[in-house]
This record gives sequence, C-alpha cells and structure tokens, in this order.
Amino acid sequence: QLPDWRHLLRAPAKGLALMRRLDEASWRAVREQFWEDEAWRSRTFRDGAFSSAEDFRSQIYAGVNSVPSQFQIHLQYIVPTITPADYHAFLHGKRFVKDRWLPLEYVVASLEALIRHGGDLLVRAHEMSMDAIFEAIRAAGGPSYAEAHAEAIRRYNKTHRACANWRPEHFEAVVVQRHPALRPELFGASADSDPNAREAVASEVRPLCRGTA
Repeated sequence: QLPDWRHLLRAPAKGLALMRRLDEASWRAVREQFWEDEAWRSRTFRDGAFSSAEDFRSQIYAGVNSVPSQFQIHLQYIVPTITPADYHAFLHGKRFVKDRWLPLEYVVASLEALIRHGGDLLVRAHEMSMDAIFEAIRAAGGPSYAEAHAEAIRRYNKTHRACANWRPEHFEAVVVQRHPALRPELFGASADSDPNAREAVASEVRPLCRGTA
C-alpha cells in the first residue's frame, strides 16, 4: 500500500507503470460504461464537442492529491462536464486547488524525468516537503509544477465551456452568488503584464460564474 504520491517518486519506473495501469483501467471503465452510451453522450455534451473517443480521453480531468492523500494513493478520473455548482467553485479556485491537485500529465512527466536522471534522486521523497520535491523534479529536467498546474486549469476550463450541455430544465432552482475575483491560473502569462488581456478573460468568464444550480 502506498500512502501518497511521494512513494511513486522513490522508485519512478515502478511508479510510472502503476500510474499507467490506473489510467488504462479508469479509461476502460469510462469508455465502456459511459462513452459508448450514445444517449449519455447526447444528453451530456454539446454536438461536436469531441471528435472521437481519444479526443474525449485527452480532455478528462485526471490527477492525484498531494500530501495527505487519504492514506492510499488513488487516481482521480473526473469526466467532463462538471456540475454548474462545481464549475462555479472551480472558477474561484476551490476545485483542483494549487499545491493540492497534481495533474496526471505532471505526475507522468515527473516520473519520466526521474527515470532519465537515473531513478534514485528521490528515494527519500517521503521525508521531503512538497516544495523541495517540486524543486528537485525541476532540477532533474522535469516539468515546473506551477506551470503544469496552470496549464491544466486552463485546459479544464476550455473543455468545460466547449462541451457542457446543462439546461435550465435540468434544475429546480438557481442560487446567484457574486465573487470579486477569478482564480489567477485562468488568465495565463499574457495577462500578467497586460491588464486588457486580464479584463478580456474576466469579461468572457464572468457571466458563466454568476449562477449555480
């Protein structure tokens, strides 16, 4: 039993094999129980949202928790679309929280980098802080966690907005809430130095986050 993701880093080749097994098993369940159900697809997604099963698979929100992880590592495999209430929370940084959510693509790329480095760099990862682990992975030629997380958040947002097929008749009531700011990952690097770019994103998303069902 592996308590959390740090133990994957101690033996990256075995950790990578485990994550790939979990990914394949999760995808098989989603494909057989959901994707292949035409009625489910037509009810859940807008027309033309995904060009193929593989396109859909590439846009699933998959990842693991950082420490603690309910005392047993597990892959979270979240299929679009999320509910309006969860999307509202997502826009304000209350879902897929930075430093807590580790996108699957980040975990896989990190393990691959550690394998290329020799495989024994983080044998004591279970005794290290998350910041120290992120720095060690980056130094070994792996991805930047902050960049990988931000990229994943923008992808999740783009996927949800492109495919969500929620309609008023799906709900009995709507709760309207206002918040002063959106999560910073949504804006991207260009908005950091360009106030107009930031406002453009905010104006585009703001109407979508005012109501929750």
